[in-house]
Amino acid sequence: MALLVLGYPKIDKKDYNWIQKYRKSNDGLYFEIVEPHFTIVSPVFDFEEQDLIDEIQEKASGTSVINFELRCAMVNKDAVLDYFHVNLIPDLGFSSFIKLHNKLYKGNLAEYLRLNVCFIPHIGIGNTKDPLECKEQVDKLNEKDIRIPGMLNNLEVVKFSNSTYTSLATIPLR
Repeated sequence: MALLVLGYPKIDKKDYNWIQKYRKSNDGLYFEIVEPHFTIVSPVFDFEEQDLIDEIQEKASGTSVINFELRCAMVNKDAVLDYFHVNLIPDLGFSSFIKLHNKLYKGNLAEYLRLNVCFIPHIGIGNTKDPLECKEQVDKLNEKDIRIPGMLNNLEVVKFSNSTYTSLATIPLR
């Protein structure tokens, strides 16, 4: 069992439908498992559920809602699995995601911060084992004028077990 902190974006229905249509065709790993999201805290395995909830509530208090705009796609090599990912990246809001991520990884989560992996806020929409195929998908997306505005107004502490995500707590941003 792993615990994570996700942010489910609030976006226009047409943008959500476009993302889901793309994911249905290209996201074999996660489409059936989880809604489009930003991963704010990566999986931790030896935290008690309530301890993580308390930690995130404390660290996120006073954090403002994040307005963002997804404007481009980017290739990312998975740090664990033998996959490459197609990710949508925000232009607007990028620094706010970084600052939130850094804030949450202070204190009790500090030892879990993976400094060997660069945190880039993203919504994953595709994956493949073939890096050239992934690059081709990203190039095609970046030829379009992607503009998906949205907001992140809460964080979800979730449990991942047996290929299922279960929400444990919703923590509002102000």
